[in-house]
Amino acid sequence: MTHLPFLRRRHFLGSSGTAAAALALPAAAAIVPAPARRAAQVGVFQPTSARYPTLAAEFTLGLESAFAAQDLPAPSWVPLPYQQNPGPAVRQARAALQDGALDMLAGWIPLRSALELRDDAQQRGIPLLASDTGADKAPAIGRTTPWIVNHTLELWQSTALLGQLAPRRWGTRAVVCTGFLESGYDFPVEFRKAFGAAGGRVAATHVSGLPDGSAEFAGLLSAVKGARPDFVLALYSGAQAERFHAAYQRAGLHTQYPLLGSRFSHGHGSDPAAPAFLPSVASWEDPGAACAAVAAACRQQGMRFTGAALLGFEAGQRIAAVLAASGDAERLSALHSAQTTQARGTRRYDAATQESNGPHWLHAQGNAIAIPSPESAAIQTAAAIRHRTPESGWSSPYLIT
Repeated sequence: MTHLPFLRRRHFLGSSGTAAAALALPAAAAIVPAPARRAAQVGVFQPTSARYPTLAAEFTLGLESAFAAQDLPAPSWVPLPYQQNPGPAVRQARAALQDGALDMLAGWIPLRSALELRDDAQQRGIPLLASDTGADKAPAIGRTTPWIVNHTLELWQSTALLGQLAPRRWGTRAVVCTGFLESGYDFPVEFRKAFGAAGGRVAATHVSGLPDGSAEFAGLLSAVKGARPDFVLALYSGAQAERFHAAYQRAGLHTQYPLLGSRFSHGHGSDPAAPAFLPSVASWEDPGAACAAVAAACRQQGMRFTGAALLGFEAGQRIAAVLAASGDAERLSALHSAQTTQARGTRRYDAATQESNGPHWLHAQGNAIAIPSPESAAIQTAAAIRHRTPESGWSSPYLIT
């Protein structure tokens, strides 16, 4: 079986062979060993991303770290690879479910795609933990099932919280600069909504890298200088984020208009040489004490502690709990229950909105400041207003390009 990147082979479940010797009986008969128990099989959705090439490896590193931290044998991982479109991996997973080849599904896949497996998961009692950034709100697309749970970094909630805090900390007038990729998800929209509700005003918007043949940052200088904002929100990712930082400095804008961003706005995922994080809000500290195991694993691989590795770590904790449970009720409870030892603190999952909520932190000037829970709760109520379709149009997982 093909193993995922970074998975070491020291953990395994079950046995690949029978006993080396049989007990001798007086009648010279031998006891035939019982067949070895089949190792648990967990299908893992594994994207390939040119924009964030280490994404799948970071998530997988987190998975392994969770089992190593608990000194538990890991299951057999069954890779379900895909590129921009999760469809082929979903079809592969459906075939494996129908063959009875999987005990659980997990990995990096948006809820919208995961729900295509709801009938198979429901009929066979197979849990599916769908992890991704949470760049879009959970969609309202008809029937759901308790066997499929949305598990995200809560990016849209974090960006909305940044919009809520911004008028008091940085000013009421903003310019929003985004990559063309970012412009197609809900999280820039949620910033605008929260910023406006808190008394702010988006004076101008610049979208970089439009597919119209124009220069990547054409109009950036005029958009920012013409609006004369209190700050600029920069929502980019990957190499484009690095190019934006360079263009912003060349234009001399960094000395006049401070930048805010998301945790993905600094450049290539885990590149240790990437620019420092911009002031941002995230659903995790960097790293908190509870993240010690996965943070150490990241350091061993020469990478930064990342959201993708953290999400993999949490997924691994949940997978271990599900595989240890017996009976449908206990397995569903393990799938849905927030664990108090999670690296981000206890998070509550709302089955009606399919969104989670918990502590968030404002990261600025090297410090992580806990955001008061009433403010987080105010943002979470927005999850009740779900979308039949994403507001801006992109439905593939964020960062998978």
